[in-house]
Amino acid sequence: MPTYYKSEAFPISIIEAMACSNAIVSTNYKYLPDVVAKSNGILVEPKSVDSLVTGIECLLNDKFLLKNIQNYNGQEAKEKYSLNQYIVSLNKIVMDRK
Repeated sequence: MPTYYKSEAFPISIIEAMACSNAIVSTNYKYLPDVVAKSNGILVEPKSVDSLVTGIECLLNDKFLLKNIQNYNGQEAKEKYSLNQYIVSLNKIVMDRK
């Protein structure tokens, strides 16, 4: 997900990638480094095809790293972004407003 839009919102595609146990390749831009850590994937420089190629090659050339990231992302998605977790978070917001 190489992006550099001024109005970039939290990309649902990152959650989708995690839920499918995929590694994330995203841009080192705005808040994305807060979302994508080394445990989740690779950050590449905005507007740099060379950086994108290097990031993808890093994952393709290190199968151990790729597998660890995939396993981590699948588990993190279940813990943070599951329907059950969403309901728990929503209930907390509602109950805190009372």
